[in-house]
Amino acid sequence: MEEKKLIKYGTDDFTVSINKNEKTEDWHCDWNCKIVLGDGKVLWANLYNKNENWIAGKIKADEVKPVEKKEEVKKIVDDEIPF
Repeated sequence: MEEKKLIKYGTDDFTVSINKNEKTEDWHCDWNCKIVLGDGKVLWANLYNKNENWIAGKIKADEVKPVEKKEEVKKIVDDEIPF
């Protein structure tokens, strides 16, 4: 019999993980949310309790800074001094 693979929410593609935020200021969000789409794309959401039956918030894309390629760094180092 084949063992059923457990889902890793917030890690596996097309999953979501919502966690209660430990607020230290009134303006902090009530919930933090991580949404994992396919192809390594990640979205984050800050959610707020608006009333007893409604939670709303804003979604933003994961901000990943591009890493310089080693070839580009080497090219800069190998440049001749113009004087």
